[in-house]
Amino acid sequence: MKTFSYRPDLNLYHLGDEFILTFDSRCPQDATRGMRSMRIPADYLDMVVKIEGFTIKEDGDGVRAIPGSVHLVVADKNGEKKYQLSDSVMIFSAPYKKGVPQYDNLITPPQVAYAVYQGVSEALNRVLNEQLWGIVQTSKRAVQVAATLPPETTESLPRAKPSQPPRPSQADATNDNLFDRCKSWLTNNKKKVLAVPLVAIVTWWGMSLIYTPPSPVEKAAVAATMNPQDLEAQIRLTTETLKQMGIDPGSPQDMGCITPQ
Repeated sequence: MKTFSYRPDLNLYHLGDEFILTFDSRCPQDATRGMRSMRIPADYLDMVVKIEGFTIKEDGDGVRAIPGSVHLVVADKNGEKKYQLSDSVMIFSAPYKKGVPQYDNLITPPQVAYAVYQGVSEALNRVLNEQLWGIVQTSKRAVQVAATLPPETTESLPRAKPSQPPRPSQADATNDNLFDRCKSWLTNNKKKVLAVPLVAIVTWWGMSLIYTPPSPVEKAAVAATMNPQDLEAQIRLTTETLKQMGIDPGSPQDMGCITPQ
């Protein structure tokens, strides 16, 4: 027997922050074959297969025994840890010739070590690639699902605060206040507003007679039509008329918004 096949069953399952690893040599020459399960950190930094033994042979009773073990060395942020996958004793039966076992025709320990190392490395490579492929596919599906979400699902996202309207200047505020005061006064004093033009006309007429120097002809006309007593009487009559309407010409409140505040 010059050839030897070693194809173990190695699986890796992701569970939270750990991987569950199962191992079975599935080798008919493994006299101590047994399935093993262990937990390893999912955030590992390095993982390598290590073979120990498979260097000596024990021939007797027509068989050859080659002992050895398989380990998985995992490094994470806390350091390295070695996990034993199998502790095997490989048994090979020698062919007989004339009733004598022919050990020289059996596989050697280096050949066994090589086959075991290649088989475990191939199995580990397969499961790690499957895990990586699953992570990539999960990420792609998450991106695709996010792209198909309706717009309503984005309402919970933080939104930019609306810009505040510019604050009015002090001059604008003063003008607005004056406008509001006048509007309110005009609304509540409609009757008084009607008398304002009359007050203005009488005042202008009286002031024009007092301060405007009349011509000789105008002096004669005014003197002929009205004397100072008549002018004073006319002013008193106008003042009394306004008071009867509820307006006091000397009151800033009754003069409304045209009176300086």
